[in-house]
Amino acid sequence: MYRRIAAPILAAAILVSLTACGEKTPASSAGEPSGTASVSASVSAPASASASDPASPTSSASLPAAPSPTASASVSATPAPSASASQTSSDEPPLPEPSLDANGDPLPRLIESGTVGFQAGKGDPIVKLPLYGAEAAFGVDNGSPPSIVPEAPLATVAFRIPEDQADSLAAYWMNLGFDGQGYLVVAPRGWIVKEATVGANGSYRFELMNPDDDKESLVAYDTGGGCQGCAISSIGSYFPKLRDWAEEQSFPGDPMPYTDSKTIGDSVIEFSLASEQKGYATRGAAYEQHGGEEGARFGSMTLSAKEELKDLNDSILSFFETVYGEAISG
Repeated sequence: MYRRIAAPILAAAILVSLTACGEKTPASSAGEPSGTASVSASVSAPASASASDPASPTSSASLPAAPSPTASASVSATPAPSASASQTSSDEPPLPEPSLDANGDPLPRLIESGTVGFQAGKGDPIVKLPLYGAEAAFGVDNGSPPSIVPEAPLATVAFRIPEDQADSLAAYWMNLGFDGQGYLVVAPRGWIVKEATVGANGSYRFELMNPDDDKESLVAYDTGGGCQGCAISSIGSYFPKLRDWAEEQSFPGDPMPYTDSKTIGDSVIEFSLASEQKGYATRGAAYEQHGGEEGARFGSMTLSAKEELKDLNDSILSFFETVYGEAISG
């Protein structure tokens, strides 16, 4: 059980690089960002392509740091004040005390940052979710900690959130440390951040959990285009049709123990895993990119939650598949 020493912290999960409205706006092994530090610092963009150094593949020729969701620039989110890990000025509010894990160690802090809108299409209703910025740990120190929250309001995201789920979900954002780019996830409201890390190789990992039920969690991960060996082996593990390809690249992966799976288009797979807990389901999705000049890239999300919350879980996974999967598929 986890205890809070500040006001209740909310969390939501979505992996994505959003553009701030009006502005342009990273694992030594599969699933784990490498070289992360305990002190927040900024990160430079990936620069090289090898199994140990970052490259920067992406879903488009412009090579953004993360698959970018489609966003409508015509509607902006509610503005919020910027907060950084180094707020020391007397005229700035102090950062909240962090929540503590079961061992009494501090967890990443969450800073409330207004709201972000979700809209399926032009003319459709805009559903707003509370937005929280997560304190991240960075593997590269460029001297100045990046803001914990977006420095400008996020544009409305082109995705439908059912209006009857608005009070049950929240959006969570993690700064990737360069060019104002961040990673956005949607998750149940009231969850806390267990891990938010950006590796020196450009990979990143965002993990959320229910503070009142440690059997419920969400883990999102992206190789960020840096560790090619990590991406290739993960692709071979998660995508059965690409297992031989990964082995040919000398980075074979271990097959995932799916209980069920289906491919969506050419680059996305949805899956289920066995759950050891009665009444809980473990589901997820993954996307991949390979074979192009940009190199290999892999991302995944795994959600463990109560089966009775199927509709809510469907929306969380659909967001990931639609926003990230479609972005990397081009």
